[in-house]
Formats: sequence, structure tokens, C-alpha cells
Amino acid sequence: MEKNAKKIRRVAMDLLARREHSFKELVFKLNRKFENHQVQIIEELERLSSEGLQSDSRLAEDYIYFRSKKGRGPLKIKAELLEKGICAEIIDNAFNESEIDWTQILETTIARKFNVLGSESDDQEEKLKAFNFLRQRGFEPDQIRGYIF
Repeated sequence: MEKNAKKIRRVAMDLLARREHSFKELVFKLNRKFENHQVQIIEELERLSSEGLQSDSRLAEDYIYFRSKKGRGPLKIKAELLEKGICAEIIDNAFNESEIDWTQILETTIARKFNVLGSESDDQEEKLKAFNFLRQRGFEPDQIRGYIF
């Protein structure tokens, strides 16, 4: 049994060395490699979490930062984190602790794609395209309307 635990820990550490993973992602990946060892997998991952080597909070903070730099809005980022198995409370705390200016991210994102910015333009078709583009990127509709229209 001890031998399997060491192998599980080594594989988990290898995965974490490449990038942060959520607890759920690690369970899924390790279950594929070590079938019939679910109890040991959970025990080792809990040990890694208690040692600070795996942290859903740290993953959420890093993910929010890097995805925002790629022009993704808070709604999309939150949905992606939920899909990764991060609980809503951790996500909300990470968003509250982040010092990201979402208006600035929205402005930068739209400036890369569209020439029509702000309410001074009368091109409604272009504004609608920009609105839909930003919605797909995960920005709040009210925030988009306030900037575009």
C-alpha cells in the first residue's frame, strides 16, 4: 500500500510542477492512472493540500489574473473555474481579493477588435457586434452597455 501512495504522490507532484490543478482535476487524472485506488488518491491529495502544495484558492487567484490578461470577463472566468471544480465561495473570495480593473480590461479587449468605441459612434450594427463579442468573452451586460451605448 505504501508503494502506491508514493507513486500517487509523485504523479500528483509532477502534474502540479507543470501548472496549478484543482483538487477535482487531480482526482480525475490520478483515477485514470491508478484505478481502484481512490481512497489513497484522496488521502495523498489531502496531504498535499495540507502541506500547501495544492491549493484551489491559489489556482483561482492565478487563473483570474491570467485569463483577465487575455481579455476574458468575470462571468466567463467564473464559469471556467466552476467547471474545474472550484467551489463558488473560493471563486468569490478570489474575485474580491483581486485588484483587477474590469472596465480597463473591457476597454483594452474592445480596442483590439473594434474601431467603434464609446457612445460617440452612431454605427449601431458595429456596436451590436461589439456587445455580442464582449458578452461571449464573459463581461457583464450592464458594464458593456455603459461603455458602448
